[in-house]
Amino acid sequence: MLVAVSDGVFTPAQVVEMAARSNGGTLRPIFLHRLLAVAPGWTDAEADRSLRQLLTVCDSDPGLCRRITVSWLLNPKAIRSRTLAFADAVRNHELASRRTGEDSYGDDRESPWPGFPFTPQPTGTQ
Repeated sequence: MLVAVSDGVFTPAQVVEMAARSNGGTLRPIFLHRLLAVAPGWTDAEADRSLRQLLTVCDSDPGLCRRITVSWLLNPKAIRSRTLAFADAVRNHELASRRTGEDSYGDDRESPWPGFPFTPQPTGTQ
């Protein structure tokens, strides 16, 4: 599965979604850090930063960022807060990647103007 993620066939969020299904038990032992770090557009440092953010939001020890698994994320006692924090961390990374112009999952569209959508459209551009 990690190879499919690194090839851009699946996103980390899709893997978590598949693991949440009744037949997804084989995906639950995957470490979240490895899942993020192999994905296109992610680095080890970015995976660390995002998972530390997730753990802080979930009132867990940020030092565990390389030891948590998909199973931890899907724990029924905390699934809502953990999956929302995971989605937020992944989305924050995607937004940051787009601001810096990095390509993620084959998205080769050009921005209408520099800084789009976070800065106003400069005058004289269409």
